[in-house]
Amino acid sequence: TFKMDGGTQIADYNSHKLNYLATRGSSSTNEGQNITHNSNAIIGIPKEITLKDHIQVVGEGIMYKSKLEEINSKLQEDEKYANTRNLANATSSMLDSKIVAERDIRFVAFGALEIDGFFETKMEELEYLKYRGFEVVPHVLVTKDNLEQEVEKMTKLRPTLNYDIDGLVLAHNDLKYGLSLGKTSHHFKNAIAYKFEDDEVETTLTDITVDIGKSGQVSYVGEFETVEL
Repeated sequence: TFKMDGGTQIADYNSHKLNYLATRGSSSTNEGQNITHNSNAIIGIPKEITLKDHIQVVGEGIMYKSKLEEINSKLQEDEKYANTRNLANATSSMLDSKIVAERDIRFVAFGALEIDGFFETKMEELEYLKYRGFEVVPHVLVTKDNLEQEVEKMTKLRPTLNYDIDGLVLAHNDLKYGLSLGKTSHHFKNAIAYKFEDDEVETTLTDITVDIGKSGQVSYVGEFETVEL
């Protein structure tokens, strides 16, 4: 799947209805910021789904590049926002739902929690979420025979997209097997992130200043012409 560059959100449903919408918290408690008050303002969050069981749908809150350009076009140069990721994250947690709605934040689902054994494969999980009304992350099933070809193909799509991605996620299709691999303190071992190379641009070193700390240690600070990354 694409590794969407936004902010992870969790939509919790029980007995058909949306209980709450929250940002992702720490890996130990999974308690993030409650943003249920913006569930109507964020595109792609159904208020009800035709599923009685408890399910948590995990997705990414993103903003289109074209929307960022529209917002920045109305601002002074020193007021412009740097990227869609930061603005999408900040906007999703705002108290004023009217502003959230105006900025077209979108929820794109990439997984489900609290529904053990309901799905056998990742592809089945994503197709189910799509069937229930969610926009799901673009994905493709790969094997050892077509893995490199598909990674190259999806990587080449990056410049054509109207949203930012910072890599790809490669996950086991067999969910039970993937979970059997366990997890670290940071992430489950059933998937890995294929990160794109960092952007590289040229700039000019304009000055080197010297800073002397309280202990007398000398630090040198380079000053460069500002560039966008």
